[in-house]
Amino acid sequence: MMVFIPINGENMKTMTIVGTVGGQFAQSLATCLRDCRRLGELVMDVNDLARLIPLGQLLHPQVTQLSLTNCSSTALPSGNDFLATLIPNLRACFPNVNVLRWLGDVDRNLSRSNTRKGSHSSENDVDAMYVHISGIRIENRAGERLELDWLLVR
Repeated sequence: MMVFIPINGENMKTMTIVGTVGGQFAQSLATCLRDCRRLGELVMDVNDLARLIPLGQLLHPQVTQLSLTNCSSTALPSGNDFLATLIPNLRACFPNVNVLRWLGDVDRNLSRSNTRKGSHSSENDVDAMYVHISGIRIENRAGERLELDWLLVR
């Protein structure tokens, strides 16, 4: 990848990262992504995204569609409230994303109010969630609309 992208990255419109990028390569991946100036669609594992977000940098301004798999054999780091911060983090790293395609499992019976132990979401929590999601459509591989709470992240 480190040899291919500097030479061919300028022409790439779609990139699929197969497998999970090891944590030690996250910075190199972030650097490579910026060389793909025409990239509009990026497909990666949710674990890779979780490794890139803490870098705290703009990863790619042109990406409009981000597809996430959840196929890694390793779970997200414990204590990582990934879904709660997903949309604001996407806006910071990929400011033009308007579609988040979830290629992992979903549970349509989950909602914000029953995923917290013994607590119910208030109207303010729900309103805040929709404010953060505004502008990003979450869908499955068939294009059906999904709720953020339905995404099952290991």
